[in-house]
Amino acid sequence: MKNNLLQKTFSLFSVLLLVFFSFTAYGQHDTDKISSVIYEIIDYEKTKSSYKNSYIFNANYLKTASDSTSIRTLIALNRFGYNDNYYAYGAILKDIVLKSYETTDKLSPDKATPWHLISLGLMACGINPQDIKTESETIDLIEDGVWARGKMKPLEKDGTESLMRGLIVLDSYNTIIPKNSSVTYTRENLIKKIMSYQEEDGSFSTTSVMSDQEITAMAAIALAPYKDMPETFSFTSETSKKTKYQTVGTSLLKALEYLSEQQTEDGSFKNTGKENIRVTSKVITALCSLNLDLTEDRRFIKNGNTLIDGLLSYQKKNGSISENTNDEIIRKDNSYALEALAVYHRYLNNQTPFYDFTDCVFGKRPKSVFAPDLKRAVLDYTISEVSVSTDDYEEITVLIDKAENSLLSAEDMVFLDILKNEADSIYERKKKIDELNEQGQILSSPQTVMGTKNSHAINVFIKQYEALSESDKEKITVYEDVMVKKGSMRSRSTVVYIFIGILCLLAVAFVVFLAFFFLRSSPLWEYIYMKFLGSDSLLIDDYDDEDDDDLYEDLPEEMLESPLPYVDNDEFFEYDYPIEEDDEDDDFKIY
Repeated sequence: MKNNLLQKTFSLFSVLLLVFFSFTAYGQHDTDKISSVIYEIIDYEKTKSSYKNSYIFNANYLKTASDSTSIRTLIALNRFGYNDNYYAYGAILKDIVLKSYETTDKLSPDKATPWHLISLGLMACGINPQDIKTESETIDLIEDGVWARGKMKPLEKDGTESLMRGLIVLDSYNTIIPKNSSVTYTRENLIKKIMSYQEEDGSFSTTSVMSDQEITAMAAIALAPYKDMPETFSFTSETSKKTKYQTVGTSLLKALEYLSEQQTEDGSFKNTGKENIRVTSKVITALCSLNLDLTEDRRFIKNGNTLIDGLLSYQKKNGSISENTNDEIIRKDNSYALEALAVYHRYLNNQTPFYDFTDCVFGKRPKSVFAPDLKRAVLDYTISEVSVSTDDYEEITVLIDKAENSLLSAEDMVFLDILKNEADSIYERKKKIDELNEQGQILSSPQTVMGTKNSHAINVFIKQYEALSESDKEKITVYEDVMVKKGSMRSRSTVVYIFIGILCLLAVAFVVFLAFFFLRSSPLWEYIYMKFLGSDSLLIDDYDDEDDDDLYEDLPEEMLESPLPYVDNDEFFEYDYPIEEDDEDDDFKIY
C-alpha cells in the first residue's frame, strides 16, 4: 500500500512538473518574443543588402525575385505584417510572367512549381494571379498551373509536392474552378491523389529530393482545410496498388503520429541524420494550419522542448537562424525560419492561416509616378552618354509599372514608350548574359569533352562575349573558366598533333623501308640500277675483292685459267662437271 501511495505521489508530481514546464515554454514564446526574433532575422538580411537602412526588397534583391528562397521570404514578411517594398516586388514578378509568356515554354518547359510560387508571391504583393493582362489576352496562372495543368503535363511530373502545392494555391483565395472540358484537376481529384501517396506508417512518399518528413508536413498543410470533412474518399494506393477508403481526418491523424515519432529530444526534426531547419519549419506550419497549439499538444513536446524551442536552438548571435556557414544556405534557412515564425505569430494572434489570402485586397496599387520623374528617367537611361547597365533593369521596370497605373498626358506617354523600348533592350541583354553564363558553365565543366564541336562553341562564346559592353562583361562569371578550358584544350591539341605527326613519319619510314627491301631483292632493282646508273655487268655487291680470292683459292689451276663453257638453260642439268674420286670415302667433291 505504501509503495502504491509513493508511486501515485510521484506520478502526480511528474504530471505537475510537466505542466509547469509546458506553461514555462509557452511564456517564453509569446507574440513579442516571436516578433523580436523575426526582426533580428530581418536586421541580419539587411546587413547583407547594399541598402542597410532601406527596404529588403531593393533593386539588388529583386534580381532573384523568382527563386523559391526570395518568394518564401516575401510571403513570410507579408503574412507577418512587415512593411516593405511589395509594390516593386509585384512589378518584377508580373514582368517575369509577361516576358515568359512570350515564349513557348512560358514559366517552365516541364515544371508546375514556378506557377505555384509566383501565384503565391503575386498574392502577397496584392496582385491577382488570375488577372494579369497583356495587349491580347488575360493570363490566369492558377488555371495554367493547377486546374488545367493536365493539358500541358501532369502535376505529379514535378514531384508529389506539386500536387500538394497546387491544392494550397487553389485554396489560397477560394479559387472557383469552372465546369468545362479544360478542367483536368478538381479539389477532389487532388485530395485523392495526395492521399494515394500515404504509406502504412503514416508518412507520404515522394518522387523528389524532399525527405519523407518534409513531404508529410506538406501533405498536412495541403489537406488541413478539409480536416473536418465527413466524406470518405476511395483511391488506389501508389505503393500497394490496393483500393483504400479513408477520410481526410484519418489520413491527417496518421501523418501526425508519424511526425511525432520522428521528432528529436530538442524539439526539432532531422533530415538524413542531421537536425534540419527546413523540416522543422514545415511541421510548425502544418500544426498551425491544423489549429494545434505547439505548447500544449503533448505529441510534439519532447523532453520539455517544443518545435519553437527546436527551431530557435539554431539562432546565432548575428540574428540568423541556420545550421550552416555558407551565405546562400544561411539565406535559405532564414527564409524557412521566417515562414515558421510568421505562421506561429499569426496563430498566436488568431489570424487566418498562413496560406489563406482571403484577408488581402487585390488591385489597390499606389499611383505615385509624376511626369517630371518619367522625363528625368528617360534622360538618365536613354540619352546619357554612359551605357545603361543591366543592373538598372529592375528600377526601370518598377518605374514603368507605376507609370502604367498613373494618369499621364499624351506627351508623357511618349516618354513612357521610350522607356519601355529601353527596358526591352536591356532585357535582351540580360537574356544574352544568362545564356552565356549557362553555356559557359557547360563548356567549362570537367565532364565536357573537348572536340571540334566544343572548340567551335568556345570560339562562338568568346566572340559573343567580346561584343558585350564592359559593364555587361562583368556579369559573365564563367569567362575565366572557359578561357582556362580553351587553354587546356589547345595544349592537349598540340600534344595530339605532335603525336599524330610522329606516327605519320614512322609510317612513311616503314613504307620506304619495305619498298627498298622488296625492290632490292627483285630483278626490277637490277634493271633500275643498270638502266639509270649505266652498268653493263651483273651486280655483285655482296662481297669485295678479298672475298673473291678466298672463293677461288681451292680450285685447280687449269680451271682458273679456262672458265667453264657457256651452256643454256636446257643443257644446264646435262653438263658433266669434272669430278675426282676420293680414296678415303665415298663422298664426291665438286670442283
